[in-house]
Amino acid sequence: MAYRKVIQNGDAVLEILRRAIVTARLSPGARIIERDVAAELGVSRTPVREALTRLEREGLVTAIPGRQRSLLQIAPLTVRELRQASAATAALEGIGAAEATSQRRADRLILARQLDSLLDSVAKEMAPDGGSFARALELDERFHRMLADHFLEPSMAACLESARSHVYRYVWMFSPKTGVTAARFKSEHAPIVAALRRGDAAAVRTALERQWSGFATRIAPFLEDI
Repeated sequence: MAYRKVIQNGDAVLEILRRAIVTARLSPGARIIERDVAAELGVSRTPVREALTRLEREGLVTAIPGRQRSLLQIAPLTVRELRQASAATAALEGIGAAEATSQRRADRLILARQLDSLLDSVAKEMAPDGGSFARALELDERFHRMLADHFLEPSMAACLESARSHVYRYVWMFSPKTGVTAARFKSEHAPIVAALRRGDAAAVRTALERQWSGFATRIAPFLEDI
């Protein structure tokens, strides 16, 4: 996995593996072998086995077709999953963001300013002479979490986390290849913040749907030959 991290408990193993899958450090279709992961992370096979079982339930890891049940691979990427995960993420984020619009105006404006600041930071990272595209993707994810997650019930936040784990696999794998500019990124996200600032629940949902739908449309051609 090309990196090592201090492991304190089984949940840490799960989070390390999930993040490695989401950020494409473990590539789609790659075999994942329990004993090798345990050796890489410096843990016993038990927490690795438990983490892989959880990831298989989440659909991030799948059994290799036609092979023994114990042989696993990182789940492949498909246009169908891209479109469904993008739509699910947009819908659940829309629920949370709509709740955010019902805050007191002062609180809403504070959040809007924080989100605007994040957009500016993303744009700087994406600039040709900027910093790191990977950092830009991390900040983009923070933008979406700040917008929606805090305003969802725990059960709905868990559903969103699952959908987001899937959709961000496509974000990390393909966004650097699309040539998307900082200006385009801001133009797609600015309407979300503007709707929040106005307290317009319907508009913030529509803006999120357009942003994620546009993302799926931009990424789909990269999957045609997979």
